[in-house]
Amino acid sequence: MYLNDDCFHSNIACGPNSLDPKLVAELVNVKPSIRKSNATLYVLQCSLAKTDLEWSVERRYSEFRELMLVLHSFFLRRGGGARPQCFGCAWFAQTLRSYWFPRRHLLNSRSPDVINQRRVGLHQFVQILASHTFSAVPKCTACAKNIFPVVRDFFLKGAVLPDNLCLETLETALQADNFSPVSDPSKSKIEFRKARSVWKVLQMEKPVYSKVSEYKHQQQKCRNLQRAVSAPVPLEDGWRIALGACNNVSCEA
Repeated sequence: MYLNDDCFHSNIACGPNSLDPKLVAELVNVKPSIRKSNATLYVLQCSLAKTDLEWSVERRYSEFRELMLVLHSFFLRRGGGARPQCFGCAWFAQTLRSYWFPRRHLLNSRSPDVINQRRVGLHQFVQILASHTFSAVPKCTACAKNIFPVVRDFFLKGAVLPDNLCLETLETALQADNFSPVSDPSKSKIEFRKARSVWKVLQMEKPVYSKVSEYKHQQQKCRNLQRAVSAPVPLEDGWRIALGACNNVSCEA
């Protein structure tokens, strides 16, 4: 790996405390359907840590499953959009691989055993969503732009709000950069410190070249450009402008 001499790095460290969710979400109740045409509803109680913002939202099993499919498509499918240079993408992908989502039941989906089994599994799913999306886990521009809004809408769409709270206030509070740093995956890489068991995102502010030939080619282009700019440019009435390397402009007669 070859970097320009004037580049600098900004380290984003991720420790055990980074997984603590700032959005507290719990599956507190289940509303079984009375009619066959109605679906069983799972009630989520949500609150933002260290604030007085609280609300609740009801979701069907199918809505949980739709969100799970979106996450699988982005994080686990090849070419789905997840970036291996992003700690948030890598952590979420690893978590999804080890998580068992409650399966569908076509005939006995309303039985108490199935509902209780789903309640346990979906509660765990909610905890995973909160730990990744609304915590200090570093994210990249890809997952912050594509996944964060989807998960946020899952907790906000159709929410039951108290009288002193409006949806616009929640949407303003639940922004990706309010919870964690967002880095450019094209300028980042992941380092793993085994002794400390800490993932660290090392963000590169300058281009990174994997081959010596690419690095030398870019350096030569910069030198050629500097020579072209530094050459005197004739102007009218015998005046000319000399552009120095320090970008100072001087006029000579």
